[in-house]
Amino acid sequence: MTARSGLTTLVTCLLALGCEPPGPPADRVDFAPLRPGVCEEGALPCDGEGHAWVEVPRDFEDRTYAFVIDSLSFPPATPDGNAIGFDLDGLDSGPGSDDPEAPCGERHRDYASVDDPGVTGVDNQLLVLIPTIEGLLDPADCPDEETTGCLDELAIQSLSEGNGLVIVEVSGIASLLHDDHVLVKLYRVPPSRTPIEVGSDGRIATGQSLHGVLVDQQDGSLLDGRVDVSFTEIPLTVRAGDFLLTLDLMSARMRFDLSEDRLDGVVGGRNEPSVPDGPDGTVCSVVASVSDLEARRTCSDSACYGVSVGARFTAVAARLEP
Repeated sequence: MTARSGLTTLVTCLLALGCEPPGPPADRVDFAPLRPGVCEEGALPCDGEGHAWVEVPRDFEDRTYAFVIDSLSFPPATPDGNAIGFDLDGLDSGPGSDDPEAPCGERHRDYASVDDPGVTGVDNQLLVLIPTIEGLLDPADCPDEETTGCLDELAIQSLSEGNGLVIVEVSGIASLLHDDHVLVKLYRVPPSRTPIEVGSDGRIATGQSLHGVLVDQQDGSLLDGRVDVSFTEIPLTVRAGDFLLTLDLMSARMRFDLSEDRLDGVVGGRNEPSVPDGPDGTVCSVVASVSDLEARRTCSDSACYGVSVGARFTAVAARLEP
């Protein structure tokens, strides 16, 4: 059904006949709201009103897969202003505003989405801080003693050493293509005396058993092989020597391509940095100056103390132990 024919049918039904709006065919499921841009991609039947009526195959009975995150990366924005992440505040600030009285979400620039063409309003202020964060790293901890781009390598190393491991479990799966209801659980892996098994590439080996403590669970949907889900909180950590970057994401989003043995996706949310500060409040002021989201707490006169975060992640198959 085209957008015009769908709208014509709806108007005719409501105004002329007084009937109920047409629903999806009996053998199809109404996916709404849709992933941004999915209708424009033309791969799914959309009605022009934000719905896709998709037949959900039942390829198997409620399978469950578990994965452990084995990499995090923080790619910079492209020269033309595209970046990874999500629209976390429902605003598109464009290039941002110089007005000191502007709301948090309008003070800094927003990006266009790298992954969803035509989608704007992507919030990712962490990108602005990455050069500063990498400037704090010890060059001896980085490949070729080069700190630029080193954070991604340290994130992989940190995970391979068992620091801040997160398990993603997806259950209730009837198909790896479309499923209007799946349950996604996040588990934190507590520190263990047992070393993490690592492959020849230096990353976490696939298929190992890990104990997890439940952090959050939420309903998600699987459309065209990609899972979308929101969480109250997603804990992320990068540790290298004395360096520790804690990214506890609140009002968080996760989107990933799902297969039986791997996840590839993007995670995003609001981080409220916990930073030591001197008597003059310098660190607090710097954080507040780059923040683009309102926060539950703040250490300055500004309500803006939430830093938007977007990161890529991959995960490999694992076995979850109770």
